[in-house]
Amino acid sequence: NLRLVDESSLADGERVPLSVKDMGSCELFPQSIAHHPNGRLFAVCGDGEYVIYTAQALRNKSFGQAVEFVWSEEGHYGTRDNNGRVTIFHDFKETFSFKPGFTVEEIFGGKLLGLRGGDFVCFYDWADQRLVQKIEVTPKKVVWAEGSSGSSLLAILCSDAFYVLRFNREAYQKAAEERGAAGGEDDGEGFEEAFELIQEVNERAESGLWVADCFVYVTSALRLQTFSSGQIDTLAHLEKPMALLGFIPEQNRVFLIDRELGVFSFSLHLAMLEYQSAVIRRDDALAEQLFLQIPPEMHARVARFLDHQGFKERALEVTTDPDMKFDLALSLGRLQQCAEIIRSNATADVSPSSAQAGILSPLNISRWKQLGDVALEHGHFSLAVGCFQEANDLSGLLLVSTAMGDAKLLSRVAEQAAATKKANVAFLAKLLLQDLKGCVDVLMSSDRVPEAAFFARTYCPSLLPPIVAKWKEELGKVNQMLANALADPVANPTAFPADLEVACKAEKILQKRRQAGFFPADQFPHLRGILDLDLCEEIKNIGEAEVEKMFLGDAQITDEEIGAIVNETSSAEPAQPPPMQQQPQTVPPPSQYSPPAAASPAAGQMFMHTEVGGQQPGQSPAAAGAFNGVGPSPGSRGGGPGYEDYPLTDPPGSAPGPPPMQAGEAPMQAAPHVPPGADDFDGLMGGVGEAQVPGGPRMVS
Repeated sequence: NLRLVDESSLADGERVPLSVKDMGSCELFPQSIAHHPNGRLFAVCGDGEYVIYTAQALRNKSFGQAVEFVWSEEGHYGTRDNNGRVTIFHDFKETFSFKPGFTVEEIFGGKLLGLRGGDFVCFYDWADQRLVQKIEVTPKKVVWAEGSSGSSLLAILCSDAFYVLRFNREAYQKAAEERGAAGGEDDGEGFEEAFELIQEVNERAESGLWVADCFVYVTSALRLQTFSSGQIDTLAHLEKPMALLGFIPEQNRVFLIDRELGVFSFSLHLAMLEYQSAVIRRDDALAEQLFLQIPPEMHARVARFLDHQGFKERALEVTTDPDMKFDLALSLGRLQQCAEIIRSNATADVSPSSAQAGILSPLNISRWKQLGDVALEHGHFSLAVGCFQEANDLSGLLLVSTAMGDAKLLSRVAEQAAATKKANVAFLAKLLLQDLKGCVDVLMSSDRVPEAAFFARTYCPSLLPPIVAKWKEELGKVNQMLANALADPVANPTAFPADLEVACKAEKILQKRRQAGFFPADQFPHLRGILDLDLCEEIKNIGEAEVEKMFLGDAQITDEEIGAIVNETSSAEPAQPPPMQQQPQTVPPPSQYSPPAAASPAAGQMFMHTEVGGQQPGQSPAAAGAFNGVGPSPGSRGGGPGYEDYPLTDPPGSAPGPPPMQAGEAPMQAAPHVPPGADDFDGLMGGVGEAQVPGGPRMVS
């Protein structure tokens, strides 16, 4: 009846309209039905008996006593009675009968006769009843593929997995002959050469059948799947439990039946299965011919199969799926082609209005980032920059620009990050560019006024008064007493150290130095002495003009003079006793130094980053105004204990300490240190801790 159904009326997952014909009644109550390999006969087994009928006229062909009945591939059959005796029939005549040395719980037909024991299955040859091999599994079903007499595939379906094996008759016969010639006896295990394990699939299969070299099965999760050459594909998701009936090559459809005897069909192209077999056998000529018979809508499946077999180049040519095409091109290292694939699908998964506005879908953004990362790995920096720009990945652009020393790109990253309110990236970029005012602007625009005040106190004290005024204004809305406790450098100049004015002068000198250009990185060996100088102390000792000449290159200063200044500064008696014993600092005399001419920043040059906020409690005078080179590390930034270097991604937020404690005064409780975070300024700049001081509020600078 299925062959007479109009193919145009068949749709995947739809019930097949079939006419029911009454063929007669059975002489016994059937418990199982087994069909002959050619379909002309079938056997009904039940009530301890079996009857063989013809399929067309339902005529009785043979009968006998049995509780189980199975067919062989050649049309022979075997039975099992209540006593566990197995009988084999050829041409409806009994040829051999035996009772194994174990309890037979179930028998299986096919190319070999299978007998299942407690936790194993034994396969016997239909011809000479010899044990072929014993396999330590407990099968529910054994499904054989229709193969040549030399070898054949079979699937052993168990309760939690199924195994795909290959039976090699030639290897089995050769091993049997060698054992017979050597006078060996049957050891009860059979011949290991007979079977080869192809694949173990950890999925429960309820029913299955072979179509060429492809195993089609229904899982316990109600999925119709195919297994071919180690690759599993899902044909359909079923709505209810079904069992496989068979496959009709003329219609390229596989048929299933449910418990209500409804028949359903799904397409399964035979040319596709034969193409897979030809590829596995490396028959390229036949594979190309079969590929022409595969419809275009199945080319994506062909590409997945080719990719699994290792033919990525051919899979890239065949596939029509843009996602798979991108992954294949990326795995083959064709980065430019990957970029073209993304651009060609830029409008996918987005609305027309978003496409006109240039808004990318999340998938395309992810692709650009992925391509940028791979481009970085392969050293294609220009492509990586383009990918990160397409994805608007400012973090990636920050990484590339700093790694390449590209100040122009870093400047664009800073501007774009500030415009898109990505304050962490904008702050880091401006800090690396020595744009101190820009750093303050980012902090202020992000409502990080306390952090901006501490940053300005340390790096650009000239910007401190308006920031403190803003801080007092904001804090006064919450607690006026705390706002009054903040010291204003304009209204309360006595609350600040006397070095604040000197620090502003040092700031101007460093600003002129940055405007004139950075020191070349190759000058670092000659600059080690001058980098360790305390800029504020030098202004006090030799004057602002002399220090400005030293840093701007208008005065020639010898290495011996630099060393003398450093040694004199290190050994000088401090105005106040330091909190920790300082070790005298010695600087090896460098070679002759001549300040270089001004140069524009470029890759390979050393950025200069200097704190000018004055000496901090527990900090040596040399550390208070030391330089920090971005590039070849100059080593310690102060040389004395009590000072820690800060990484570039965690700028210090230190402020001048409070006035000295009075006798009997309780110490302030410092806020705990918070590890720096990547996406917030609380981790980036550190937190501002509140302190409770007995006796009322204290002026804090």
